[in-house]
Amino acid sequence: NNDDERDFLLSNPKHQITFLAPVGTKNWTPSMTEQLTQLLPPMVNVVLVPSADHITPTINIWHDENENVRWMPVDGSFDDIGADGLWQNRPSAQDILSAI
Repeated sequence: NNDDERDFLLSNPKHQITFLAPVGTKNWTPSMTEQLTQLLPPMVNVVLVPSADHITPTINIWHDENENVRWMPVDGSFDDIGADGLWQNRPSAQDILSAI
């Protein structure tokens, strides 16, 4: 079964697994880091690249009356203060090299 195979691969990785992500610290909290770490399998190394000048993009997501998935950015998440600025050179080549 596919779930068993996935579980086996996640518990026996051939290489280190790293989750590398930029975060804007204007709305990111230590609690969010803890929640992210708990969400990912324990063998995944979480490396966050913080930026004090940005927010971490956030969306509201829901199903409409026809069961279509809908979403809307929150508080400028895709403006310069959010994704447009945060994801410019984050993670940088140096961030990636440091993580590996």
